Amino acid sequence: LVPVKEEKKTTKSELKIDSIYTIIDKVYYDNGFIKSRNGFEKQKIRLELKGVYINNDKLYFLIGLRNRSNITYNIQSYLFSVVNKQSKKNVSEQVINLDPIESKNKLETINVNEEDRIVFVFDKFTIDDKKMFKIEIFEDQGERSLEFNITSDIITSAKLIQ
Repeated sequence: LVPVKEEKKTTKSELKIDSIYTIIDKVYYDNGFIKSRNGFEKQKIRLELKGVYINNDKLYFLIGLRNRSNITYNIQSYLFSVVNKQSKKNVSEQVINLDPIESKNKLETINVNEEDRIVFVFDKFTIDDKKMFKIEIFEDQGERSLEFNITSDIITSAKLIQ
């Protein structure tokens, strides 16, 4: 008797999980399409937004980090929030923190003269023109914290990736 090999049926939820990882890899290896006014640099540490992508109601943010300093950059934490744009009026700021549902290559360290990228995945969202999506990266035992604001038009013009 030859044993019969059972085929495993893939459920919809497993297929959905597999497709997230396929898309996240495509985003990770993409060169990005945002070229101008897309970064923030502090003491030779640079944070860049390389692209915003959409697939199946998931937003993918491709972030580049570069360390041109002579000191290793150790990352303590990442913070993502929706904030009001600054106005001349003294208005209390409303902050809504968002947590990514997935990430690829979530860095803990950027060595001297190295560059790397990260992909953060969020459930789809849009923001008002009066608000911004803020990405903050805090240095462990240091003050070279990075922050970058993404406007609503960048999010609403996310590139479809399949």
